[in-house]
Amino acid sequence: MGEQKEKTQGLNAAEQAKLEKDGLDVVQDIARFAEQGVTALTPGDIERLKWVGLYLQRPKEDGNFMLRIKLPGGLLTTAQARVIAGISRDYGKNGLDITTRHSLQFHWIRLEGLPDIFGRLTQAGLTTLQAAGDCPRGIVVNPLAGIDAEECLDAAPWGEALYQFFQNNRDFSNLPRKFKIAITGAPHNSIQAELNDISFVPAEKRESGKILYGFHVLVGGGLSSQPQLATELDLFVLPEQVVAVAAAVAAIFRDHGYREKRNHARLKFLLNDWGVEKFTQELLSRTGSLQPGGKRITGTWNGGKFFGIHPQKQAGFYYLGLAIPCGRLTADELQELAGLAERYGDGTLRTTNSQDILIPGIAETVLASLKQEPLVKSQHKLQGTMTAQAITCTGKEFCPFAIIETKAFAARLLAQLDEAFPEKLPLRIHVSGCVHACAQPQIADIGLQGTMVMSDGVAKEAAEVWLGGTLEQQGVLGRKIAGKVPVDQAAATLVRLLSLYRDERLPEEPFGEFVKRTGLLDKAVNEWSK
Repeated sequence: MGEQKEKTQGLNAAEQAKLEKDGLDVVQDIARFAEQGVTALTPGDIERLKWVGLYLQRPKEDGNFMLRIKLPGGLLTTAQARVIAGISRDYGKNGLDITTRHSLQFHWIRLEGLPDIFGRLTQAGLTTLQAAGDCPRGIVVNPLAGIDAEECLDAAPWGEALYQFFQNNRDFSNLPRKFKIAITGAPHNSIQAELNDISFVPAEKRESGKILYGFHVLVGGGLSSQPQLATELDLFVLPEQVVAVAAAVAAIFRDHGYREKRNHARLKFLLNDWGVEKFTQELLSRTGSLQPGGKRITGTWNGGKFFGIHPQKQAGFYYLGLAIPCGRLTADELQELAGLAERYGDGTLRTTNSQDILIPGIAETVLASLKQEPLVKSQHKLQGTMTAQAITCTGKEFCPFAIIETKAFAARLLAQLDEAFPEKLPLRIHVSGCVHACAQPQIADIGLQGTMVMSDGVAKEAAEVWLGGTLEQQGVLGRKIAGKVPVDQAAATLVRLLSLYRDERLPEEPFGEFVKRTGLLDKAVNEWSK
C-alpha cells in the first residue's frame, strides 16, 4: 500500500489511472460497461476508454460519447465506408467528422451500443484501438502515397509498417502523453511534418555517383498553448530503418518524458530541456549508427489539400480530390462517395489530414462520365474558395474543452467571406474551439481560437486571432494579435482585414508575406478588437 502511494505521489489523475490498469486492458471491460451504463464508470474508466477511441462528449451528464475510428494513412475500402455509414445511421444521428489525422469520428454514441458497433467494425477490418490515449496515435501518411507523381518514395509501406509495429504494442501503451507520427515521400509536406512528435520527410544523398533516397527526421513538434515546430535532426534514415528510429524516439519519450503535469508532458518539452545534441546521442545509443543528414527534398507546401481531377503516376489513371466543408459529412454522403469510388475508381477512398476525401484509381476512359455526376459538378463552386481551404475542430457542440462552437460558426463565416471576395483570395482559415488548437490555427493564414470577452458586463464568445502562419519552407507560426474579436463581429472584422490584403498586396504576394512586410493587419485587428 505504501509503495503504491509512493508511486502515484506527484502524478496527475491520468497517470494514476494508467497505473491502476493499462489503457489497452479497457477492451476487456466493454461488455460490462455496455450492460451497467455510464453511471457505473469511474474517472479511471473514463480516462482509459480513450484507448478504444472514446471520449465523453458535452454535456457529460447525458452520457454520450464521441468514437474515433483509426484509419492508417486514411485508406478505406468502399465496403468499410458502407459499414461506417451504417453505424452512423444507427447510432450517430447520421453524422461523421474527418479529423486532421485521417480518422473518422461519430458522435452520440451510447455505451450500450458498443458491442454491436465494435463487432461491425472488427468484421469490416476496422479498429478504434489507440485512436486516442497516451500512446502512438493514427499514422499520418501522404494522402497520395503510391499514386503521387511527385513522390520519390512511396511512403505507404512504411506507414503500414509503423502502424503494425505500434498497434496493440504494450511496450508503448503507456506514454507520458499522445505521440504523433507522420511520414511522406513527396516534397509538398502534405503531412504537416513540423506539427508531429516525429516525422519522416524525403531526403537524398549521393553515394558512388548514384542518388540514394531516404528520410530526414523531425522531432518535437506540437501546438496547443505552447506551440512549437519540430526540429530537424542531422540524420539520414533509410526506409528500412524507419520503424527502428520511430521506436527509439517513442522509447526515449516513454522512459524520460514528463508525467507530472498534462500540459507539460509532450515530447517537445523533453527535447527543449535536453537540447538537440543530447537527444540525438540518446537516439543513436538505441538505434546504433545512422548516416548524417543529406539534402531534404522540398517543394511548395500544399496544406494537405488536393482538389479536382489530377493525373496519378500510373499512366492513364487519375484521382479526384473532393472538398468536405469543415470536415463534416453525413452517412448518406459517405455512401454516395463509396458508390462513386466503385463505379469510377479502384474501389477505395482516402481521407486526408486536411479533412477532405480522395477517390483514386480513375481510368481516363471514364473521366467524362465522372465529371457529369451531380456530386462532382457541385464541387466546382468550392474550387479556390476559403470554405474549401478551411479546417475546423469539433467545437463546443460536443467537445468538453471547447469555448466556442466551431462547425456551424465557421460555415457561416466562410460563406460570408467567399461572397464578399468572389475573386477567391488564396487564404487558409482555421477555426479552433479552445487553446488545445486541434484545428491548427497557428499555421493558418488566419487562425481563430476560441476564448471569451467581456462586453457591457456580459461574457461573450470570442476568438483570439493568429496571422501569417505557414509551413512553407521551414515554416513559421502565426503571430497572435493582442485583442479578441467577438464571434458575432468576426465576419465584419475579417472582411475589413482581407480588403486591406486584396487592395494593398503585391502581385502574387502570399498573405503571410504581406503581414510580415506591412504590419498593417496587426494594427488593424488590434484597433478593431477594442
